[in-house]
Amino acid sequence: MKVSVFDRSGRVVEARSLLAGRSGAVSLDLRALAAGIYLVRLDADGCTDTRKLVVNR
Repeated sequence: MKVSVFDRSGRVVEARSLLAGRSGAVSLDLRALAAGIYLVRLDADGCTDTRKLVVNR
């Protein structure tokens, strides 16, 4: 699966290919992101889902 994080201007600030564990959970360290609103997109097995991420510092 691929995880991409976009800032408000649509620029990719993080992109990774990840393997899910048996539970289907993945971990992604986003501590380097500045406070703000981001979009996180997950692409896996032909499906895509996008969610809003709010980082508060």
